[in-house]
Amino acid sequence: MSANVPHLRPVPEIDTAIRAGEPVRGDTWMGLGGLANWMNGHGSMIVPWHFSGHTISNGATDTYRYNVSPKAQTRMRVWVVLARANSVGGQLEIAAPSGASRTTYRLSTVRDRVVPVVFRELVTTSTGTQEITLDLKASGTGTVTVDAVSCYEQTRASIGLDTTDWGVDLESLRPRQPIFDAANVSHPGVCDAYDNLDARRTSLLQWSVPTGDSAHTTSASYLALFETPLRVLAPIRNVSLSPMDYVAYAYIKATGGSVFAQATTAAGAVSNSTSSTSYTWLNVGTLSVACEDLSASDGVPAGSVDTIKIEVKVGTGTRVDIAGVSVIRETKPQ
Repeated sequence: MSANVPHLRPVPEIDTAIRAGEPVRGDTWMGLGGLANWMNGHGSMIVPWHFSGHTISNGATDTYRYNVSPKAQTRMRVWVVLARANSVGGQLEIAAPSGASRTTYRLSTVRDRVVPVVFRELVTTSTGTQEITLDLKASGTGTVTVDAVSCYEQTRASIGLDTTDWGVDLESLRPRQPIFDAANVSHPGVCDAYDNLDARRTSLLQWSVPTGDSAHTTSASYLALFETPLRVLAPIRNVSLSPMDYVAYAYIKATGGSVFAQATTAAGAVSNSTSSTSYTWLNVGTLSVACEDLSASDGVPAGSVDTIKIEVKVGTGTRVDIAGVSVIRETKPQ
C-alpha cells in the first residue's frame, strides 16, 4: 500500500484547534499527516545550477562528477543541461550514471533559442554520501558547448507505508477513526513520520568539469578556484539561529607529491591534503554556515550572508588538478 503525496503543501490548523482537555481533532491530524507526506515525497536540489562553459569535441564523451547525500525516498533524478551546438545538426547524447545507455537530443545553434535539455535517471533507494555521474557526448556534426548543469530529486506521486518512505495513511486519521499504535497509521504513524523527516537543503555548492578541462596550478601558495567568494545561506533548523554544518569536498589529484585544499567561511577555515596521483574526492573539512533569519524581510542574517572560498596549493609536489567541488549537508535535521 502507499500514501498519496499532496500536490499543494498542506497547512495544518494548529493555532486554535489544539487545546488541553479538548477532543482530538481529526482534521488537524489529517493536515499534519498530509504535510508529513508532502515533505517526505518531495526531493531536493542536489546539484544547483553551475556554469561549465566546456566545449565537447565531436564524438567525445565527457563525464561530470558530484558528491551528494540523497534522500532515501528518491526514485528518480532529473538532470537539466543547458547546451548548444556550434554547427547545424549538432546533437547531445546523455547518460546517467556514467556508462549507461544514452538518449540523444537535437540542439540549437542560436544562444537565444537554447532551451534546457531534461534527462530523467531512475535510481534505487540509496543513502549516505556518494558520487553521482553524468556522461555528455557530442554527436551529429560539430562540437557542443555545455553552459550549465543541475540535478534535482523528482517529487513522487505516492510514497510507501514503510520505514523507508515513512508515508502516513490519511484514512486512518479521519474523524471518528480509532487511535491505535501501529506503523504508518493513526497518530503514532504521524509522529514516526516527523521523527524521520529528511527535509534538508542538501547542497550549497556544486561545481564540476571534465578531468580533461580541470583547473590546475603549480603554486605553493593558496590560489582561489573562483574569482570571487560564493555566497551561501543555510536553512533555519529550529527557533534558534545557530549555524549549520556542511562538509566541503574537492575532486582533486596531486602530481609528484601532496596537494592541499582549503575552504573558508566567515566562521573560519578548514583544510586537508592528499598525495593521490589519480583523482579522488578529498574531504576538505566541515564548515559552519550561518542560517537564514526569518525575522528579516530578506532572510539575511545580521545584514550579510556567509561566503565560501575554495583554495588550492601544491604541497611537496609540482602540480595540483581540481575538477570538482561539493559542499553538502550529510546529516538529517535533528
